[in-house]
Amino acid sequence: MVKPQQPELARSGRGEVDPSAVKARHGGPTDTTESPAPVPDDNLPGHHPEAEQDKPDVTPLAAPRGRRGAARPKATPKAKPTATAKAAAPAVEPPRRATFAFAFDVRMALAALPFGVTPFTTGLDIADGELRVRFGPWSLRTPLDNIEGAEVTGPYTWFKVAGPAHLSFKDIGLTFATNANRGVCIRFKEPVAGLVPKGLLKHPALTVTVDRPDDLVAALTPVASAHGQA
Repeated sequence: MVKPQQPELARSGRGEVDPSAVKARHGGPTDTTESPAPVPDDNLPGHHPEAEQDKPDVTPLAAPRGRRGAARPKATPKAKPTATAKAAAPAVEPPRRATFAFAFDVRMALAALPFGVTPFTTGLDIADGELRVRFGPWSLRTPLDNIEGAEVTGPYTWFKVAGPAHLSFKDIGLTFATNANRGVCIRFKEPVAGLVPKGLLKHPALTVTVDRPDDLVAALTPVASAHGQA
């Protein structure tokens, strides 16, 4: 039976050294009076090997995006559209909305009052792709696509335009006038009903005396130009 290992007792001086002990066989110190061997440098306190065995070699992760100081990838520059692409892209016209009031002078206002033509019953609106005009009991409505052109006109002979809506016997044009100074003549591609109900009589043009004639022409001209070039 193998004896239990007892060299540690020998080192403390409490027992004899067993000749079969491992330290005795390998030339280790068996006498407590013998000076201990020097401690290797690798076992000294504070020593660290070049590669820590208990720490894996992991490359640090990149800083997450969005934090201050983090590196961000460079944005890829967008390719500029070529001249061909610009020509091929259709021009989208933004929807227009505008409202115009009729400009009354005193003499014309008095002449129009018996026919129900007042500042509260008149107006011109551009909305939802349509032109809408109110003149007392009369009204006219047509799509903007039907407008061929518009220009400022005037002055007019006041007794020829005063009072109710007037019809030109020369070209069957319709006039909604509240002053004799300036107005806008709007020409249509297809004649539009306005004076007689149920479309029994249609007019190729309409003259209106709104308060901002130049603005009305500017609002209607892009429509006429765009459809004239198509």
